[in-house]
Amino acid sequence: MTHTLIPLGKVINLKTIRTPARIILAINQFSLDAPLAALAWQDLAGRMLHIELDWRPRLLLFAVTWLVYAGDRMLDAIRPGVIPSAISRHQFAVRHFRTLGFIWGIVFLSLICWMLAGRFLLDIIWPLGPACLAALLLYYLLCEWQRTWRVRIPRELVVAAFFTLASLVSPVAMTEQFSGGVLLRFSIPCFVLASLNSIGITTWEAQEDRSTGEQTLGTRFPSLQLWYPNLVLICGFLLAFTESWFPEGSLNLAGAYLLTAIVLGILHSPTIPRELKPALADLSLMIPWLIVFSGI
Repeated sequence: MTHTLIPLGKVINLKTIRTPARIILAINQFSLDAPLAALAWQDLAGRMLHIELDWRPRLLLFAVTWLVYAGDRMLDAIRPGVIPSAISRHQFAVRHFRTLGFIWGIVFLSLICWMLAGRFLLDIIWPLGPACLAALLLYYLLCEWQRTWRVRIPRELVVAAFFTLASLVSPVAMTEQFSGGVLLRFSIPCFVLASLNSIGITTWEAQEDRSTGEQTLGTRFPSLQLWYPNLVLICGFLLAFTESWFPEGSLNLAGAYLLTAIVLGILHSPTIPRELKPALADLSLMIPWLIVFSGI
């Protein structure tokens, strides 16, 4: 069965884009969008668990998330036998590999020294932190050992699971007592929206991924190009219903989940520059936190 590819966003001239678009693109190229979204969901988890987070878990989450995302892109840039992708953030990683590698090394060593000097940090990462990093490392090793693991366990779902668990690490470690219902109330929308985010990005970048031999849900299921807007809208309504079903559910959060899904669906429009879509999709994950923080 053949599939007709539809345009998923116009290609823009990176040298002529305006300042706002350039800032959004830079956020994605420097791998800052995912850590910012993770901070928003970590704060949301703290609010649900009635935990006051200080600067330590926030800085730790930002640093670890940035190391993972930036490291993954740099590994793609130097992986032998792989043609560099035409995606702007991958090209940026190739062109500035040494600079990014130096920054990555400084952040990594600083984080290690900080953790060794402040053993109390164990109080804000145990037990989910080590388990999360161990599972992520195991997945990467399996994928490097046998590429078929990328098909068996979709990368998009692994990214969403890591994002959800990483956001929960410190709030769970710092609370003395919590209910499974609260964890479900947080984890379900976080995982679903993060999955829709990752699926959307791989769908929009399927052409480039296919040219480099990358296995993603976007390359394996071209029909997602047609069905993605319907998928996110259905999931948005289900998340809104689920949030209102919980005893402590909030109508504001229910509407925020639906709004996030609608924004992800809008980003599927071919009128939006393709290079900006990943950053806009990641930043859209901050919508629930923004609505709760603003008290709307």
